[in-house]
Amino acid sequence: MQALIVLFLVVFLSVVGFAAFLGLSFAFGAYLNSRAGSRADGRDLCAQCNADNEWYQALPSWQQSVAIAWWWVNRYQCNTKGC
Repeated sequence: MQALIVLFLVVFLSVVGFAAFLGLSFAFGAYLNSRAGSRADGRDLCAQCNADNEWYQALPSWQQSVAIAWWWVNRYQCNTKGC
């Protein structure tokens, strides 16, 4: 019984830790983009997606790794627009 409780505790803490990492990663990416991201004009639907892509690719690799959740959300939103 104790082994089962420990197993559930480990799984629960892993899921909570992963969710916390994703939340912090998204917040960090959104913060960096709001400060240094380029803004495109509103005429082309894909212009902002392309600007975000160029901005993300220009980040150092450690910042890309930390902001990966923001990147996934941004790519999903761009794909739903057809970009």
